[in-house]
Order: sequence, then C-alpha cells, then structure tokens
Amino acid sequence: MKILGLIFVVISMIFLIISRTLRKTRFFVFKDTSMIFQYIIAIILLAIGVIFLYFSGTFN
Repeated sequence: MKILGLIFVVISMIFLIISRTLRKTRFFVFKDTSMIFQYIIAIILLAIGVIFLYFSGTFN
C-alpha cells in the first residue's frame, strides 16, 4: 500500500505541473484547457495517495 500511495502522490504532482505549465500537452492529454479540472483531479489523487500512505503506517 505504501508503494501505491507514493504512485498516487507522484501522479498528482505531475498533473499539477502539467496543468500549470504545458498548455499544448494539457490540451492533447486531457482534451480540455481548464486548469481547474486538472487541479481537481490532482487533489483527488493526492488525497487517495495520502490515505494509502496513512493506512500503510508511513506517518507513524
């Protein structure tokens, strides 16, 4: 579960970086130009990753 949590956290950070900087990549990957939509996806993935890390005992 720890590895799965880390994967979700890394993917969410990549989504945050893509949604802020790379406009063409954002348009072709997400088929959408809305930064808010990518922020919402990244926050949801980050929350899932933190929950997995919490349940695996990383923060103890």
